[in-house]
Amino acid sequence: MKEFPHGGRKHGETAELDFSANINPLGMPEAVRDAALQGVMRSAEYPDPNSTILRDKLSLRWNISPEMLVFGSGAAELLLRAACACPSDMTIIPIPSFYEYERSALACGSGVRWIPLKKENGFVMDETVLSEILLAARRERGCGKTVSVVLGNPNNPTGKCIPDQVFDTMIREMESMDVRILVDESFLPFTNEEKKRTGIRRLEDGRKIAVVRSFTKIYGMPGLRLGVLATGDAEWLAAILDRGQPWPVSLPAQLAGEAALNEAEFLTETTELIDTEREYLCRELRKDLAMEVHAGPAPFILFRAPADTAARLREQGILIRSCANFRGLDDTWFRIGIRTHEENRELVEQWRKLQ
Repeated sequence: MKEFPHGGRKHGETAELDFSANINPLGMPEAVRDAALQGVMRSAEYPDPNSTILRDKLSLRWNISPEMLVFGSGAAELLLRAACACPSDMTIIPIPSFYEYERSALACGSGVRWIPLKKENGFVMDETVLSEILLAARRERGCGKTVSVVLGNPNNPTGKCIPDQVFDTMIREMESMDVRILVDESFLPFTNEEKKRTGIRRLEDGRKIAVVRSFTKIYGMPGLRLGVLATGDAEWLAAILDRGQPWPVSLPAQLAGEAALNEAEFLTETTELIDTEREYLCRELRKDLAMEVHAGPAPFILFRAPADTAARLREQGILIRSCANFRGLDDTWFRIGIRTHEENRELVEQWRKLQ
């Protein structure tokens, strides 16, 4: 069986504490769980193929037309559908980043050009990285190739957001070259910068940018699989719809998503917890546990430590994410999801016992 390249417990794997996946430490809201159970009880019915109620509620929250939204079975599925809907000759991807960006591009026959994020600049997509991306796009377009760019905002595993000025310049320049931009914002709702950073407010009719969001991470529902894509590019949107199955979202996932959009207080509690616990973990890591620590507003922390760190913690019943399979990183890089204070303190205490 093919090796699974992501975090989270694998089938048959046991651990008391799992820091390898970036799921909301507060878990699934009770109202969302109840809605999902209601969906199970109604699963003799077909789900709405358009997720109409969910689509209308989300369009009101984002102040965009419901016709700009497509729902699917998680963000990863929508990344693949978006890539294959209008396949490019070349896809430009900053690295290190989420493996599904590369996999989706290769799955639809695109070449991939990797642009390294600089460790010495904190893995931030700064003006230097932007210049390299623009140069690569111009060269490919000059050869008559179609081009797309895939970005994480915030990026995984670095946790850093794209600076506003860089983001706006990229959109403007790529638009002038007829280049599509796909932005993965799965972790943006964990931050206090969502309204400022989101590409949703940059969507305009005809603009070749699409934004993907995940309900999985922020609402603690990875087993239900629910994601959404928003774009004002009618051609791209139609092609994405054509590449989906007739019922892309189950009824339990639809009802859970509808209930999740009522959980404003839950989101506030989440961002407050993440901010507080990020500060705690970064402080403890920098004391004596990690050789290097990189953290942004995302709900996880990237760090360097001895290569056997994950294996030694696993022996203590604790899972962390090795980043050895991220392009641009090696086996001394790891990522931990931010959990509750009790869990984070247990991680630190058990880790120090290994020192």
